[in-house]
Order: sequence, then C-alpha cells, then structure tokens
Amino acid sequence: MSALHIEPEGERSLRIVRRFAAPRTLVFEAHLRPELVVRWLGITRMDWVRCEIDARPGGRFHYEWARDGHTLAEEGPRATRLEMRIDYGSGEIRDRVLAGPMSAGLGEGYDALDTVLASTIRPG
Repeated sequence: MSALHIEPEGERSLRIVRRFAAPRTLVFEAHLRPELVVRWLGITRMDWVRCEIDARPGGRFHYEWARDGHTLAEEGPRATRLEMRIDYGSGEIRDRVLAGPMSAGLGEGYDALDTVLASTIRPG
C-alpha cells in the first residue's frame, strides 16, 4: 500500500496523490466502470444506492449512498501515480472537508482499490 497525500491547493481545492501497483489502464478503468467503483469507493462507511458514470465529453457521474475533479495519471513500469484535484464552492467548505474523515475514508477506499486492481481485472 502506498501513502496517500491530501493537501490544500489554491483557495478552494484539494490535491490528492496516491501511487498504485497497477498500470494506468487498470487504475483508469477502476475509476470509470461502476461495477468496479462500488468495490472500493466508500465501501465500509456507506451503502451504495446508485453509481452511474458517463465519461464522454459533457457526460456526468452520479454517486448515491444510503447514508448521509479532475484526474491525471502517469505510468511507471508497473505502477501508476494518480493525482486528483477536487474544487469546492468555497475555501470554508474545502477546510471542513479536510478537517473531517476524508483522509481516512479515501485512504481506506484506495487500499481496497489496491485489492481490486490486484485481482484479474482486464480493461474494457
């Protein structure tokens, strides 16, 4: 498992960086295929109701749980560094998110994503 880095960026954004022991194509697929996203995102904190992802230009995504950005990836020989930026409506909202359980929850989710990526996932 790799260290998760979350830091403020600008006045209302967060920068998230994590390395995965998987090629970029698999990390990309695991963020775009709903059947994979539900296996790692929010898995112990919430129950999924709906996960819809339309990654085409102008498309949308919808995550819905039962309980109340943009990504860039660069690939090494067998690893992918994911860098994500999340923009919030204000610096105050961003600071509240940063002070909350986001780091633990996202770290837990990305640890689960490592398991998903290590299984027999094939792009496509």
